[in-house]
Amino acid sequence: MKACIYYFSLTGNTKLAAEYFAQVLEEKRINAELFEIKAKEQDNFFSKATKAFLSKETDIESVGFDLGSGDIFVLATPIWAANIPSAVRTFIGQLPALAGKKTIIITTSNFNLGRRHCRKALRSVFKEKGADIVSEFSLRQKQLLSAQEIKEVFRKQLPRL
Repeated sequence: MKACIYYFSLTGNTKLAAEYFAQVLEEKRINAELFEIKAKEQDNFFSKATKAFLSKETDIESVGFDLGSGDIFVLATPIWAANIPSAVRTFIGQLPALAGKKTIIITTSNFNLGRRHCRKALRSVFKEKGADIVSEFSLRQKQLLSAQEIKEVFRKQLPRL
């Protein structure tokens, strides 16, 4: 079994979460491959957060979809301004149909504000793509300070795949 993990991370926190998740999958004998989503623009954080708040898209570098070889699709994203970051919004818009693909959503944030709204928006767009959402993880930045703690969260809440 193989998982394709796509992540967007400006500060490194979401990248760390994606790497920890890949390690937990590997423990379960699921091959995990990481793909980074990168915005082409080098805007400052305020500009990026404003675009997220306004639900705008932005140009991203080519990611290379390897969904055909993966049994599991994973998206790891931060929550910005209570919304989906614009680079992630663009990435999702470019995704092919996920018809029945097992999908896992991982969000990271500093605050509780907007977590529910963003996760609801992500569920909605993935359902439109036909994804089978099998699990969601909503992580706080302080949890990422402990690799053991975050891996334990993943182990406990990860469904049988």
